[in-house]
Order: sequence, then structure tokens, then C-alpha cells
Amino acid sequence: MGIEEKDIQQLKKSVTEKFGKEIRNSPDCNFLSSELSSLGYMVHSQTLRRFFGVIKYDGGFSTFTLDALAIYTGFKNFSHFKQDLLRNELDIFFTEFGGKSDDFWDMSNKLCRQITESPTMLISLHCKMMKYPLVRKFFIEEHPMRDMIAGAYVQYFQDYLKFHRNNEAKIFAYSFMFMGAFLSENPEFMELYHRKIAETEVTEEVSMVFAGRKFGVQLLYSWLKGDDKMFQEVYAEMLVSRRLYLPGSIHSVFSFENVILEYLIFTDKTAEIKWLIENNTEQKIPDCSILPEERLLSHAESLKILCAVAYFKIGDRENSLQYLNDVVLDNLYCGCTKYFSILYYIVKYDFVGKEEKTKIKENLKNFIEDTHFSFYNNWMKKKGRQVSFHSRRLAANHGSFCPL
Repeated sequence: MGIEEKDIQQLKKSVTEKFGKEIRNSPDCNFLSSELSSLGYMVHSQTLRRFFGVIKYDGGFSTFTLDALAIYTGFKNFSHFKQDLLRNELDIFFTEFGGKSDDFWDMSNKLCRQITESPTMLISLHCKMMKYPLVRKFFIEEHPMRDMIAGAYVQYFQDYLKFHRNNEAKIFAYSFMFMGAFLSENPEFMELYHRKIAETEVTEEVSMVFAGRKFGVQLLYSWLKGDDKMFQEVYAEMLVSRRLYLPGSIHSVFSFENVILEYLIFTDKTAEIKWLIENNTEQKIPDCSILPEERLLSHAESLKILCAVAYFKIGDRENSLQYLNDVVLDNLYCGCTKYFSILYYIVKYDFVGKEEKTKIKENLKNFIEDTHFSFYNNWMKKKGRQVSFHSRRLAANHGSFCPL
């Protein structure tokens, strides 16, 4: 049963409690229809018979119907009803886990830190979350831990997909799993996750960020395969779709172009990289999301690192260094610190003296061991030679060298 089905089942329970008895027959549905009508919502009794299983029905229900029933139980709409369910479940979960706070972002951040510090915590937390589907959804969607995508954390995404089957959820999970396979040099899983991404359509519910991730995965994969025809086809399709996401980019810290850039920096497509950074859609309207300030700060910091990498790859050292000098690694949110720090240090290596190069190599060695991002080992093998971001096309075995 998916999350939406569980929410609807809970809504049925709440309506039943408000109604005062089980809704089992047509007269009950007629009476409920009348009560909804008195609230200003005309929901046909036939619809209610389908909703409560009085007659067999396997289809879905309109937003109007769900909103009307949620209002009947005392909420503003169905979305507000679901938020209340989430808040209740989060409260129960964090109380059981030993904490108590209304700041669920802060509590989740503390859990992320504990997971980072203890591999066993990763397993125990996953087991505890299994009985809290809404908590699991909140945690994986709001706190995806890039640093751990090449390890056991993949199981979080796999279980997430058991309960979330819409296209946005698929792209969300498979795009992270693809990058984990790519950075850990696992071509079989890369093939699998790319196929899943490619066959998932960008439907109406897919937001700007995840539409960008779909294109990003496909572009990186086609480049890895040496299929320039496929790359150009996907790139052309991406440019057409980009126009649809301009409003989203204007409101977001991360633009559609930035999302694509996160994937293209691993390729030698410098012309396309240059186009993306020169035609980036700047944020013009403050983000009205519920993201806390520290998360927005982390997004801004990771963007600086991506720009530093991008400018370096196209040979613009001045702009690259400017972005690099503005980076504050401590602002990176827990769970993505190592992922972005690796990119930061690989670029910084070319701008520092011998003594600092030695420190950078040691930092990178530790990060690579912690994350299992073996993809970067080829950079480490070249640490005694001049390192350049201007790379050849990746060979069939993408582990033969590091294109960064």
C-alpha cells in the first residue's frame, strides 16, 4: 500500500469517527452527502459509496472530494490533513527515539549526524523507520545523504520506492542511486538505474529539480557510453523542456541549469557546460518553501562549488578561484559535506602550494575511503603529476581514469 492509500485510509477513519458510526450502506452515504452539502460541498452519494467501499471501485478520487472530507473532519483541506498525520507520526517517532522537539528539521539533522558517525546507527534507524512510513518519506526526501549513496544507505531508497510509485519519486530515488553506482564504479547498477530513469516520463507532478535530474542522468550516461548522438538528442530535449521550468528556477536557489550542471561537470562537454553557466536562470523571488535557513545556506554553498568546478573545466581560472574563495565548507549540510568537499578540494589543489597540496591529498584520501567513491582514486593515483580538469573522453571502463 502506497503512502497516498494510507492517507486515504486514515481519512476514512477520521470521517467515520466524526460521523459517529461505520459507513456501510447507501443511507449512510446519503446522509453524509447531505452533511457535506450543508458545508457547501456537493459530493454525490455515489462517490461516497465508492470511497467507503459500499460498492467496488478501484479508481482514484478527486482533490475536491478529498478536500471536502478533510474539511468535514476539521481541517482546511486534504493537504493540511496529511501534514497533521505527518506531524503526529514524527512526534511519536522522535519521542520513541529519545528526543522531543517541535523542530523536526533539527531532530532529523541530529539523526543524520549520528548516522554519519556510526554505521550501525544506519541499520538500526532504518529498522525503526519501517513502521513509520510518513517519517521514512520525510527523512529520505528532505535529508538525502549524498555522502552515503555508495553504501548501505541505498536500502533507504529501495524501501522508499516500495511505497512511493509516482514518477517524481522514481526519478528522485533512481537519480541518487545512479550517482552512487557511478561514483563507486558499478556499471551494472548504473545501467539498471539509467534504464529506470529513461523509462520514467516527466509528468505534471515532476518538479523542476527532478526533471533536471532525469536529464542530467541521461546526459552523463550517454557521454559515458560514448554515444554522442544520444547525448545531443537528450540535450536538445532538455533545452526545450527548460523553458517550462523557468518559473521554478526564478523561485529556487538551485536553477534547472544548476541541476544539469551537477552531472555535466563529470564530462568533457565544455561547450555545454559553458552554455549552462552563461545562461543560468538567476533566483529573482525568495524561496517560499519550508526549508530552514541552514539548508538554503548549504544549497548556496554547494552551488558555489559546482560553479568553481565548471569554470575550471572551461579554462576560466579567474572565475573558478573567485567562487572557490567564497566557499565556506562548514555551511554544507550534514549528509552532503564529503560529496561536495571532494569536488572543492580537487579544484583547490591546482591553486595552492606544495605544503597545502599534501594536506589536500590526505583529506581526499579520507573522504574517498569514507564514501566509497572509488571513482576518484584515479585522481589520487595522479597526485604526483600535474592534474588537469581538461580530460579525454572516458573509456568504456569509466574507472580507467578520473575525468575531473
